[in-house]
Amino acid sequence: MTKKLTVSELNKLSKELEQTQTYPILDGQFEVTVKQNFKESSINNIFTGLIEVVQGIEKAQLTELTFSQIASQIGSTLMLREFTDLPIPNKNDFQTLIKVYENLLNTNIFVEVANKLPEVEVKKLEKRFKEIADNFAEIERKANEEMNNSEANSNANSE
Repeated sequence: MTKKLTVSELNKLSKELEQTQTYPILDGQFEVTVKQNFKESSINNIFTGLIEVVQGIEKAQLTELTFSQIASQIGSTLMLREFTDLPIPNKNDFQTLIKVYENLLNTNIFVEVANKLPEVEVKKLEKRFKEIADNFAEIERKANEEMNNSEANSNANSE
């Protein structure tokens, strides 16, 4: 038999998603706490962070960067910020996050901690990344088509 959802029950269900696990890293020198459930709101925080980074890149006119480069390196850093207690700044600045990414990668912390993330949860996140990337590619394709059509019309009108 089903029952009516109450605020108390909702809070209880939400609290169940707060499970963490602490792991030693770098041969036991340090420890890192990893969230065991990747909540949708936390996944959304990663994408919000990515959007803020992309906007910053556009303002700085760093146009040689592709979405996949940004999503790969910055997205991975934002993932670790969101789902671990690693000391990753809250500022969604490209230069800052790339520096943190490189530091984590060069010290092997990135790989070691990424391997501690729950595989099922990482797959859920990867699926969302793929959906976003596919949508982005489609939007980019349509924008390019419209730009090309606009240029063709402009050229035809000027002749």
